[in-house]
Amino acid sequence: MHNKSIDTNPMKALIGVESRSVAVARLLEEVREIVHQLDLAKLRGRMKENIERKQQEQKERYDRAAMTYKAGALIFVRITSDPIMGSSRKLHPKFKRLFQIRKVLMNDRYEVEDLREGYKRDRTIVAADNIKPWITFQDEGLPVMNCTPTAEESANKKGCNDRN
Repeated sequence: MHNKSIDTNPMKALIGVESRSVAVARLLEEVREIVHQLDLAKLRGRMKENIERKQQEQKERYDRAAMTYKAGALIFVRITSDPIMGSSRKLHPKFKRLFQIRKVLMNDRYEVEDLREGYKRDRTIVAADNIKPWITFQDEGLPVMNCTPTAEESANKKGCNDRN
């Protein structure tokens, strides 16, 4: 039995040898026989290749550029406050209503404005990792993310996909 305070088992601490019961000794013999049958060099080679592949995948995901947003983009904002005591968060929405980015700040921060009708236009500052883009759909059925037509496009009845 391993002791947390001395970080080893007491028998090994006293006489330097692990104590084994008869059942553990038989089990170890079986394991030794199986280990001799395995090609450990090949197994360790496959393990090394898998580790290197996974490290490369993680590096690519980490180095990927974070999504940036422009002023005027429509977004959702992650809900960071806790719900009322005693209720489960499992069925609560993860993101709040529709917001619009008013100003791009430094360090991946954005000043956003609440777009609900009938409410005061509340503004707040939100970090980029708490933002999810609002997706609109064109006639062709293709999603267009953060598409806000300019005044000229609205006057000419052009969509965001007509931009060159």
